[in-house]
Amino acid sequence: MSPMRPDGRSDTGDRVSRRLSRTADGASDPASTRRPASALGLTPRQTDVLELLLQGQSNKLIARALNLSVETIKDHVAAVLRTLNVSSRTQAVPAVSQRVGKAPPSVSPRQLH
Repeated sequence: MSPMRPDGRSDTGDRVSRRLSRTADGASDPASTRRPASALGLTPRQTDVLELLLQGQSNKLIARALNLSVETIKDHVAAVLRTLNVSSRTQAVPAVSQRVGKAPPSVSPRQLH
């Protein structure tokens, strides 16, 4: 099981998000070098949304953080899920992990809602 934070959520999504951020920034992590964030096929804005989604943020909090409407975030989340070929936020975590060169983590479904 993944380590839990004081707020009861797992650190897994945060770890994947940090890996994605390092990948997008071109860090020297070997896994990042093999599979850059652009290989996910996401736009820069979709990558921003995905990073916050992987941290377990709600659409409302993502909208606030990016200064966008909740409806716009819903569209971006739908596009991200479609691009990753998954049907839920929970499924997005292991899909991103696999694509950026990390073994799929164990994730609690409630952490991403």
